[in-house]
Amino acid sequence: MKQLYSLIVSTLFLPSAFAQTFNGQAPLLFPPGAPTQTVGVTESIATVSGIGILGSCYRVESVSLDLEHTWTGDIAILLISPAGTVLELASQVGGSQDDFLGTVFTDAAGINIVDGFNPFTGPHRPEGRNQNIGAPYSNAPPLETFTFANSFVGENADGDWTLYLDDFVGLDSGELLGWSITFVRESNLTVDAGPDQVICQGETATLEVVDGLPSASYTWSDGQSGQAIDVSPATTTLYSVTVDDNGCIGEDEVEVAVTPSYEVSLVLESTSGDCAQTTVNLAIDLTNVPANSSVDYRITATDGQVFEEADQILGGGLFSAVATTITQTTTFTLESVVIDGCAAMITDGEITVTLGTPPDVQISGPTEFCPGETITLTASGADTYLWSTGDTGPSITFQQLGDITITVTGTTADGCSADASQV
Repeated sequence: MKQLYSLIVSTLFLPSAFAQTFNGQAPLLFPPGAPTQTVGVTESIATVSGIGILGSCYRVESVSLDLEHTWTGDIAILLISPAGTVLELASQVGGSQDDFLGTVFTDAAGINIVDGFNPFTGPHRPEGRNQNIGAPYSNAPPLETFTFANSFVGENADGDWTLYLDDFVGLDSGELLGWSITFVRESNLTVDAGPDQVICQGETATLEVVDGLPSASYTWSDGQSGQAIDVSPATTTLYSVTVDDNGCIGEDEVEVAVTPSYEVSLVLESTSGDCAQTTVNLAIDLTNVPANSSVDYRITATDGQVFEEADQILGGGLFSAVATTITQTTTFTLESVVIDGCAAMITDGEITVTLGTPPDVQISGPTEFCPGETITLTASGADTYLWSTGDTGPSITFQQLGDITITVTGTTADGCSADASQV
């Protein structure tokens, strides 16, 4: 009847729809040879199955106990998990008084067992000072250093749990009438899919449930399964994951933001100068790039010049990136553009600015003539000509009236010019 009373207390204390209780071996003499033997250890096993890993979905809710003993201050009551972790339920409490009857050890109780009175009926918090097996059981550590909540997290509950009863002082004895251990399944599982991520277009992000459970199943919204998955979305995407741990289900979401790979190109804005030197102005075409983007770029030239800048705040359109003077034919290359941390797609990244070669202008015609004679001079080596007489064209005809110097300036199609003279 005493054992039945204990089980009723435990059941009333918990929502039975979410609780599973496993009974231990009983009755057992305590110590094993009682009443003749008054010092010794009695161990009782409760075999647990179907619970799995503790700390996520399931937790130890309580241990219910019916134990007769004529001097409870002489004994220690320990709970040992299948993994070997020890939780001190009570030791050296009650002095010379008798019994634990209808006792329920639970973290949720309003009183610790050391503050209770025999026969300790009802809910009490475990003493929780020690994790050692065997006397002495020190009272120096703080109460509830160890609890159901912090002692067994991460352990597999399935297996043999041991109620370890230690009578370490002679003269008195008793009997274990019954005991049980109860596990509670939480209604919801807390799931953390990790922080939101930002990737560049074409990159891969790894999504992983933080502190995942080996016993759980994971189903992602894109159809993949597993605690961690790799995704490579083309656009910003919200992913959800459902975690099922033995029927305890939780969900979370994580966003993968995708920064596009914008198209950019190098543009020749203007040139000015002559064959000896030319001023070049180049721009980066950022028409496709949103305003207020952070842009890093690097432009190199075959004459050794390097043009680069970081964290320019730019709007859409052309951004003037290069203003320089060259003295030889030079190729400019847009080597890299990084926009908001992602590499841009360079569609046209090379421009060559050519400095022309001055023409070899020659004048042909008679070098000796008589006064008043009509003379024709012809220039060659260029595309257009301007004579010192004001005439244009490759040839001029004039009447020689005395010694004069005739000069012609020849210009090529690329704007380079040179002079030639004849006396």
